[in-house]
Order: sequence, then structure tokens, then C-alpha cells
Amino acid sequence: MAKKQSRDARTKPVQVLTVERQDSDGHLWAWGLAGTSDPIQVWLASGQELAKLKVGDRALCRLGPAQPDGSLSALVIKALPAPSVETVFGKVEGPWLLPSDRRARKPYRIRGGLAHSDGQLVAAQVTRAGRGPALNVRGQDARGLEVEVIKVLGHFGEVAAIAPLTLAEEGVPTQFPEAALAEAEQAEAPRLASFRADLRHIPFVTIDGEDARDFDDAVYGEPDPKIDGSWTLWVAIADVGAYVPPGSALDQEARKRGNSVYLPDQVVPMLPEVLSNGWCSLNPQQDRATLAVRLQIDAQGQLRSYQFVRGLMRSQARLTYSQVQDFMDGNSQAIAAPLRTPVTHLTQAAAVLNAARARRGTLDLDMPERRAVLSADRSHVLRIAERTQGPAHQLIEEMMILANVAAARAFGARGRRGVYRVHDAPEKGRIEALAQILKGTPAELPAKVTSLKPRDFARLLHLVRGHPY
Repeated sequence: MAKKQSRDARTKPVQVLTVERQDSDGHLWAWGLAGTSDPIQVWLASGQELAKLKVGDRALCRLGPAQPDGSLSALVIKALPAPSVETVFGKVEGPWLLPSDRRARKPYRIRGGLAHSDGQLVAAQVTRAGRGPALNVRGQDARGLEVEVIKVLGHFGEVAAIAPLTLAEEGVPTQFPEAALAEAEQAEAPRLASFRADLRHIPFVTIDGEDARDFDDAVYGEPDPKIDGSWTLWVAIADVGAYVPPGSALDQEARKRGNSVYLPDQVVPMLPEVLSNGWCSLNPQQDRATLAVRLQIDAQGQLRSYQFVRGLMRSQARLTYSQVQDFMDGNSQAIAAPLRTPVTHLTQAAAVLNAARARRGTLDLDMPERRAVLSADRSHVLRIAERTQGPAHQLIEEMMILANVAAARAFGARGRRGVYRVHDAPEKGRIEALAQILKGTPAELPAKVTSLKPRDFARLLHLVRGHPY
């Protein structure tokens, strides 16, 4: 008979647990000890460092009281990722490998393997971790740690070397299993069906950056002829679910990856390229399966109604942010004539939504994004530049936020579980600290303020905008 998973007087309330598995809901389970030998299973329920953990890692946890069913949960106090003991990555310096992992504080002595030279980034296999005599290498103590070079990634500073090093260190899979590739190759062009509406008459467009490799969403908008000042908007995304059945090899691989990974010179997609850049990319003038939402907003930018549909769409054009921004700045030639009216409608509708957001006091943190500027041959990073975001970016942002609001309402109306991003109220101590910082500035807080809402922070930022504060 299996032992009941409960906590008794012998169980340490704070102990190091080892992450054992991840269940179908994405929850991590770990094992520890009751007393000195009895194993217990614990659900890792919360903690700021919970997201850092994966199967095989360890974590310092505080165990909660046993539930009525005998199960245990724990708060993660500190993640203790398991350092790699088999393969290490780093830079060659003479006979030494200087590990790139900051947790691996000691250099390794290279004892053979593939040919390599100074300054190269390599992957190496640990062959011995003995207790040899202490050797000082660049201020570090190397005690008989030996490796063989199994892969040469390239020279330090080259993009082509940094990318595979980053992917390998983070454990990002770069190859798809044969079963997933086979399923992807079986994908076919979408067709109309009883559950798939024909949306090809709607002149959707995609708006992305110049370096975008796939197009995930398309938009359209027009004034509502029945109600003055109101708008009918459409947001369409690729219907990935049409090609990734639950439980399939593609689904399992996508769950493992979680998302696509973007590097300066490449993208590691969540799905094979035939899907990510093909059937699940809203390429212009090609029929694509879509999950779309029709949105009705009034003259004040309030969402009045919505309708989600699975459909068949055809994007009319692949536009870029710079094109749309140029058009918004007065250059009518930036966009082909047939699309000028639809794009004008989109900008007008986005202005209505933006004004509504301002009235709500939504916190708008204009945090600049960074991008790596590569050399002409894409071998070296020349500089890190800011990625400017203007009204053209805000246009898409407003449309996508509105679509997400509609999705949240749809989940709530049907009693379905969904994932929501919730910002908790700031702690009292932080409010008091902020009040001290803001004393004597135009944004000084009222005396004895105890709570702050997003609109309060928006007002504070407005009051100090343009000042050195």
C-alpha cells in the first residue's frame, strides 16, 4: 500500500526538494523526506523563483500544512538549478576551458577531443573531476577538472558562435523529432467547412517589423454605417489548432518548447518551419485557416459586442511598421492605393481606442526595446540599438489588447478557465518609500497615502515627463 503523502512531526518544514516531474497541467512536483528516509511528494504551488525550475533542479522550499486528502504543497524560497555535470560550454584559453556558466567557478583542463584554438567557444565533455594539485588559472583554483572538446562552436564574439552557445546553455531544442516532422509534412491547404466561415472578402493586412519571418496576426477596420462614430474591427490569428491536434507529437513538442526563441541571426520556432513559416503564417495572397474575432466599439472606444469565428482568410498585403508610420506621417505613396482607405480606418479606430485607454488612466510604460545590429555578413554584432516604437506599433497593440479583452470576457461568460495577467497592489512599505523619493518633486504624493492604482502611476509619470526626475 502506498504511503499517504502527509506531513508529520518528523518532516522538516524547510528543506531542499528535488523536482521530479511536471504534470499535464504544467504543475511541478518534487520529492523530499519525512524524517530521515520516508519519501514524500510535494506540489510546488508558489514562490517568485518557481518559474526558474525544471525537472531535475533542486529548490529550497517551505512546506505547508497537509491538506484534508493528505497532499502537501510548498512555497519555493530559492531555486537551486542543477549545474551541468556532463557537458560544459566555454572559451578556450591555452590548455584551459573557461566555463561560460557563472555557477561553474573553476576552469577545466582540456585533455584532447576535437581540434581547437585559442578564443574559440566550444562544448566539452567532462572526463574527470579529481582532486589533483591546486593550479591557479586567472585567479581561479582548478583542481584536476578535465574535459574533452566535443564540438567547436566558433570564435568568441561571432554571432554564429554565440547563438548555438546560448541555445545549448538554455537547453533550447533545435531539432524536431521525426514523428513531429512527419505530422507537419501531412498538413494541407485549409478548406471551407461547416465550422469555417469564408472571410476572404475582408481585406485583412499584416503589420510587422521589417525583419519578421512569419506573420501571426492580421487586422481590418471600418466605420459602422449604422451607428455614427462606432467601428467594426477584425483581428485574425493563425488557427494553429487546425494543424496541432491535442496529444499529437507536434503538441507534445510545442509544450516542451513553450514558445519560439528569437536570436539576432536566427529563430528557433515552436513548430516545424512548414507550419511556422507556412500554413500557420498569414502570408499575403494565400488562403489561411484563422481564428478571428469581430469587435464592435462605440465612439468612446468601449467594446460593445464581439463574435469569435473559425474562418478562411486571405491577407491582402504584408505591411511593415515603418511603411504604416510613413503613411501616417503624410506620405500617401508609402502604401499601395487600394490599401490606403483600410489603413486610414485602422489608424482612426486605434486613435479612438488609445483615447479611451488614456481616460481609464491605464499605465503606459514606454520602455524602449533593444535590438542587435549585425554586420553586412551577419557575423558580428556592431551595436545594440533601440527599436523605436511609434503610433504604427500602438495601432497593432490597441487592436490586440481589445481582442484579448474580448477573449477574457468570452472565457468568463462560459465559465472556462483561462490565463490572466494580474498586477497585484503595491505593498505599503513600497508606497511609503516612493512617497519619500517623490518629496519635493511635481509628483509629490498626498500625506498618508495608503494605496495606489494604475491611473495614479500614470498621473505621476505625466507630472514628471520632460523633467530630470
